[in-house]
Amino acid sequence: MQDTQSHIFHTNPATGERIRWLLRAGQTGGELVRFEMWTSPGGGVHGTHVHQRSTERFDVLSGRLILESGGEQRVIPAGEHASVPAGTPHRWRNGGADELHMIVELDRPGEFEHMIEAAFAAGRDGRFDSRGRMKPLAAAALMHRYPDEITPPWPRWLQRLVIPPLALAGRNAIA
Repeated sequence: MQDTQSHIFHTNPATGERIRWLLRAGQTGGELVRFEMWTSPGGGVHGTHVHQRSTERFDVLSGRLILESGGEQRVIPAGEHASVPAGTPHRWRNGGADELHMIVELDRPGEFEHMIEAAFAAGRDGRFDSRGRMKPLAAAALMHRYPDEITPPWPRWLQRLVIPPLALAGRNAIA
């Protein structure tokens, strides 16, 4: 579906997310991506993950964001914002009964846009479980393809040991 500004909406039915790119890396010299996001109740990114190079910022426009980061859980209501520094394990979800609407930014995004689009395609292709988490082989393939954009919260040596063989097994799991 397209809006009046010709921006394409991307959806992930497995996580309840819908986004519209506002700024792409190519428009900012690779410095920033910004997107508008809507997430249905219960939806979100349920798997703890790390963006190695990027600080992620959430500006909540409506609804309620639950952000788990740095060993704590915070509730971010409409009108407030939160940031997750690069290298920090985190996950988030819609913490209310209404749709969550926010603006999300990442600095130094690398291939973040492509990673999100591949993850959303995996969601549309049934590569997520019933709890909204990407299945292990698909997740490994995604992390192997985009190692600076998303990793598990494990030591790097363990990632180098575990992810490549799983990614090889799941190489057809990500478009």
